Amino acid sequence: MSQRGFSTIEVIAAVAIVAIALVPIGTLLGELARGHARLEAAQAESSAVHNAISLLRDINPMQAPSGAFQLDAQTTLTWRASPISSVRRSVNPAGFELQLFRIDAEVRRNNEISSFAVEITGWRPLADAMSRPE
Repeated sequence: MSQRGFSTIEVIAAVAIVAIALVPIGTLLGELARGHARLEAAQAESSAVHNAISLLRDINPMQAPSGAFQLDAQTTLTWRASPISSVRRSVNPAGFELQLFRIDAEVRRNNEISSFAVEITGWRPLADAMSRPE
């Protein structure tokens, strides 16, 4: 009389083959999860730097040569401006003094620091310039 079905050895062999096939898949899933976490961190850092550059565009380094902004609960922007040109009078529109500054900035996010520099023109009305000693 013949029996139908799988023997114990056949079942053990099938389980072993499936286990061997699942190990690389598990490793791949782990690598994908780590890669996704790195990508999210890089995107958050890039977004923070872009936000910082947008904020720095609105700074007048003649009035605020250094400072800090809290971008969010985890992110802080700090900057320091250094003049890189002499003070000049504007031609169009007239009535202003202009000077080019290098802004050295740092974005701190979750104990990670991103440093960058931009060049921005500082300005002040001539009336303000005449009332301030240089």
